[in-house]
Amino acid sequence: MKLSQLLKCYLLALLLNALPLSATAYDFKVDGLAYNINSDGKSVSVTCDTTASTNYPNLYGVVSIPSTVKYNKKTYKVTAIGDYAFNGCTGLTGVDIPETIEYIRSHSFSFCQNLTEIVIPDNVIGLGSYSFEGCIGLKKLSIGSKVSAINGVFKGCTGLTELIWNPVNCFDMGDFPKENISSLSIGPKVEVIPYNFLSGSKITSLTVPNSVISIQSCAFADCGELTDVVIGNAVSVIGSEAFSGCSKLTRLTIGESVNSIDDEAFSGCSNLAELTWNAIDCRFYNRNIPKNAINRVTIGSKVKKIPDYFLDGSLITNVILPNSVTTVGESAFAGCAELTDIVIGKTVNVIG
Repeated sequence: MKLSQLLKCYLLALLLNALPLSATAYDFKVDGLAYNINSDGKSVSVTCDTTASTNYPNLYGVVSIPSTVKYNKKTYKVTAIGDYAFNGCTGLTGVDIPETIEYIRSHSFSFCQNLTEIVIPDNVIGLGSYSFEGCIGLKKLSIGSKVSAINGVFKGCTGLTELIWNPVNCFDMGDFPKENISSLSIGPKVEVIPYNFLSGSKITSLTVPNSVISIQSCAFADCGELTDVVIGNAVSVIGSEAFSGCSKLTRLTIGESVNSIDDEAFSGCSNLAELTWNAIDCRFYNRNIPKNAINRVTIGSKVKKIPDYFLDGSLITNVILPNSVTTVGESAFAGCAELTDIVIGKTVNVIG
């Protein structure tokens, strides 16, 4: 073959590669949304509209993704939102995601700048990288129970103020934007509060439900507006520095199952004034609750042991030990200069 013919073939190949994708880039389109049939032949993924110069240029307002879609007399289950499916759809203000969705792929809603609220259903297993990156208008977010990692998913969503958190055990928060979150609701199936969860956020109160068994290190560190914390009855471990730097914390309730309050868990909480203590037998306390400002304590009816150095040096004026208590630890109330009234329950047999 002559050199000129080879050159022509080469240029033709380059030209074909440069052409925009045709309608075959998706398998079919129904009610304005494009779909690809998944490998199982029974389900589909919502995909991008690659026949247009701008992805879904006529899409405005709230889009409702169906749970099933019918094409050529066959019904398909909608199980995923594909890569770049709605990327850059600035006309999109909301999306209804059905319970059938299991995966939201990479960049699927990135730079949808007018998207204000997202509810990720409980059946979603995976969130692709940067799937909501740059959604600067996002204010309210609800995350489903099966999500296990969100590192990078919400990069740049700095307008986020309200979080509804349902993941049972999410182990990777990464760069989740939490600095402006002021409202938090933790769902009834959550078991672990992740490391560095909402550190530095603007939440003012916190209720940890009875499903939670562990609060990881630095989970709520430096929440400077946090005043009231209730820790549920299933939590066994409060990690190191979990609430460190919460300088406005004034009221704290410790649940029944707390066995370990790790190093500096409440360091810097110098304004803590009111403590409700329900821990039945906290073995690892180590003076990790600052007590210099505590002037009121309530001890729960199931508590068996008061830890060593429990409220030594505090400002409490009276204490009632319920009949469940059998042991008062060493120096538990030593140096409480304002203490005038003590009631010791009938079952106490050891006073350290």
